[in-house]
Amino acid sequence: MIPASLCLCVFVSLCMLAGCSAGPKNFENENDRLRAENMKLTEQVSALTARVDGLSKQLDARQKAAGVELPDGLHAPTCTSITIGRYTGRADDKDVVRVYLTTLDAQQRFVQTIGRATIQIVAIPADGEPVTVSQASYSPKQFDAAYRSGFMGTHYTLEAPLPTNVPEGVSQLTLKVTLKDVLTGLTLEAEKTLPAK
Repeated sequence: MIPASLCLCVFVSLCMLAGCSAGPKNFENENDRLRAENMKLTEQVSALTARVDGLSKQLDARQKAAGVELPDGLHAPTCTSITIGRYTGRADDKDVVRVYLTTLDAQQRFVQTIGRATIQIVAIPADGEPVTVSQASYSPKQFDAAYRSGFMGTHYTLEAPLPTNVPEGVSQLTLKVTLKDVLTGLTLEAEKTLPAK
């Protein structure tokens, strides 16, 4: 007769071995995927850094042409990116989509700017072409009037009509804001996904 403690030890050992070899763990493929993703992100950062350097040189040239002299290493703050705020969405009091747009300088600080803004809301059906379901445009004067500063922070509040012609079966919409900065000539874009209903 086999002692119970020996049976228990054999059973526990078999369970441990089964747990260790339950399935192949392919760390090499995961590492390859992470390396490729890291390389892609590094290339994107390099491209964006080169773009910022080029734009900085353009800005310096324009400032020199305008007779503005700044100390070495300093640049006049200009809008280099835009972000769509997290509270962007359907307004409770109106049939509009309200967009909270923040304009940022190269150091990610808010900076006022002058520009033409366009809002475009697009539905992408599973079996069809993208459809623009709402849009709005702001002239530089209208964009300037949309400036707000308060408890929600400093931003521009823009609005577009609430989409009513969303194709059947679409659960999400893509909101795209394009800002053409009249000071620098840059065209900046930001996107956000919104629920269709």
